[in-house]
Amino acid sequence: MKNTTLVYLIDKEHETLLLGFKNRGLGKDRWNGFGGKIEKGEGVQESALRELWEEAGVLGRAEDLVPVADLQFSFEVGPIWRNYVYFLYAWEGTPKKNTEFLRLKWFPVSKLPYERMWADDAVWLPKALAGEFVEGKFYFDQKGDHILEYSLEKKQFHEQVR
Repeated sequence: MKNTTLVYLIDKEHETLLLGFKNRGLGKDRWNGFGGKIEKGEGVQESALRELWEEAGVLGRAEDLVPVADLQFSFEVGPIWRNYVYFLYAWEGTPKKNTEFLRLKWFPVSKLPYERMWADDAVWLPKALAGEFVEGKFYFDQKGDHILEYSLEKKQFHEQVR
């Protein structure tokens, strides 16, 4: 299993969420939060904050990360991915400008571009935005374009995710 993190920046005042459009790599041509693989010897929160800095150019604090989902993804071919997902409402700095790797854009929470995101986002993200902590398992086709089957459960927060 490959462990990953994902962070979504949310501006409560303007009811917007920052997404990055990937120009290459896993998730190419999709809007997503900020994250990636947990490196050897790195904690989950440490990884989430490092990835946030690398991709969005802002600094967050571990105590401000709000765990919202624990998700597993598998494809017809390849490993299982476990994704620890957080919302972040407070950070330091201004999200960086676009790069050759990633284009950033704020979206109204009520108008997220689900049609240009991973298919699972439309299933679990609205529940997380409504204040639920969710655990889910998603099984995708080989390209990752279509969910073949999934399960999703509302859970109580548990320390394992933090």
